[in-house]
Amino acid sequence: MNNIIKLLTKEAAMQYVFNCPAQGCNFSVKVETENSDWATEKITEVSLFHHNHAHPKMTPITSEQIRTLVIPIIEEG
Repeated sequence: MNNIIKLLTKEAAMQYVFNCPAQGCNFSVKVETENSDWATEKITEVSLFHHNHAHPKMTPITSEQIRTLVIPIIEEG
């Protein structure tokens, strides 16, 4: 029974991929969820960490600035 529930849940989940917009950066965040709000939060969290560690010389960015990039992408589906 557990395997059937997991399979149905997996089929119903959406996958979201967000690529770092920095030129020459190959970093991407991929999340699988049924909830776009959770996807936004997870992508924002991971992207902020990535920005701060992989691009320390770039202008600092806030979680809210990342969300303004992420939300329209997720809303497009």
